[in-house]
Amino acid sequence: MPELPEVEIIKNSLAEKTKGKRILYVEIYNEKMVQHPNKNKLENEVLGRKIESVDRRGKYLIINLSGERYLVLHLRMTGQIVVREKKENDKYLRARFKLSGEHYMDFCDKRKFATIAFLDKKELNSWKSISELGPEPLSKEFTFNYFKKSLLKSKRPIKTLILNQKVIAGLGNIYADEALFKGKVNPCKTSRDLTIHEMSALFFAIKMVLNEGIKFNGTSFSDYIDANGQSGKYQEKLNVYQQNGKECVDCGAEIKKIKLSGRGTFFCPRCQPENEGG
Repeated sequence: MPELPEVEIIKNSLAEKTKGKRILYVEIYNEKMVQHPNKNKLENEVLGRKIESVDRRGKYLIINLSGERYLVLHLRMTGQIVVREKKENDKYLRARFKLSGEHYMDFCDKRKFATIAFLDKKELNSWKSISELGPEPLSKEFTFNYFKKSLLKSKRPIKTLILNQKVIAGLGNIYADEALFKGKVNPCKTSRDLTIHEMSALFFAIKMVLNEGIKFNGTSFSDYIDANGQSGKYQEKLNVYQQNGKECVDCGAEIKKIKLSGRGTFFCPRCQPENEGG
């Protein structure tokens, strides 16, 4: 699933390609992907609207249209948005927007889990998926004091907590594992049992890995590409995620994989001991 860095890259590349263009027509090929209002209304009500900007909130893309209307998209597991200069056959095409300037904004999805909604300003502000999100980890709202308070009141494993979108918006499995490694924090450790040093190290590690992910255009294993069709390169920089069986880059110990709250979790048992000093 695209996480914050990937969605940020898509946002930037999509804005570059589409800002100022008008939607001339839209065809939804997978009716179930439309969360609101419905396929026919969406197809009719976006016509003629100008794309004024593209924003991101957590893992959601928000396309701001003229008349204070918004397209809210979530790519889920395998969604892609690509801007093309001509029609191309794609067996995974789920929605197509023809834009002025002879461009096509294609929404593709192999597994059909991606969603789209067409909202007015009031609906956007009350849209539960957006309104309940926690602070953006690269924003000034994400302070160490906020992070510490969130940890101290939780009995959940630290990885489970930082994956909670109501606590931190946009952080996903890849960057959680990488941040925990950089912060030298065991993913199974109870959140409120972290030392102040561990909390601080993890706080800055989260920001570090997300910025690195953006710098290297995101992580591509199979489906992620930006709006230009370009893959990311951060997979070449990963220290623990999907590195099980390999040697730790810091200490040489074998990277392990476990299941934690149903999620595959990768860590170094020597660099990230469960007990302090272990």
